[in-house]
Amino acid sequence: MKTIIYLTALYLTLQFNLSAQVNRYQLDDFQTENSITKNDCDKQRPVYYNFSKRRLYASNKMPIRGGDFLNLCRGINDHNVQIQIRRYNELTRRKKGLVTATIICGVGGYLTLIASTMMGISSYSSDRHYIGMAIGGAALLATPFLAISTAIPHQKRKEILFHDLPEAYNFYVTSPTNP
Repeated sequence: MKTIIYLTALYLTLQFNLSAQVNRYQLDDFQTENSITKNDCDKQRPVYYNFSKRRLYASNKMPIRGGDFLNLCRGINDHNVQIQIRRYNELTRRKKGLVTATIICGVGGYLTLIASTMMGISSYSSDRHYIGMAIGGAALLATPFLAISTAIPHQKRKEILFHDLPEAYNFYVTSPTNP
């Protein structure tokens, strides 16, 4: 049975690779970092966005990478654009903190459980190892909840990058007071 599943997975992978080479699925080519030139930044054209597909497009329907667009917007001295950049940075810090807490809880809980188990094996009269096992178990149980909670700032970051920031940028570009 394992052989059949393995061969089926191998066949599907090979089929997808061959179809991708023929471009039957029409995979998009993203812009490289060199494709956004100084002339493109000077012209400041509106950006079109598709939030459901999480894509940004230039006026010539060429896809733009989110990181390149974010770096382009960091240099703009507009109040609304800078508010969106600050929100994005705050959510990035929050996400990094949650990821760090997840790693610390996972590793700390695992090490605490091992240490308390070893302490319980070595001394039969001590009940302190039960406290360590409870703390380690609680830390290990908190790990998946922290990992799931990292998705919330991540989704909000994507919403800012692919919806709110392009709207603020387009308002800046199309406003008559734009220098």
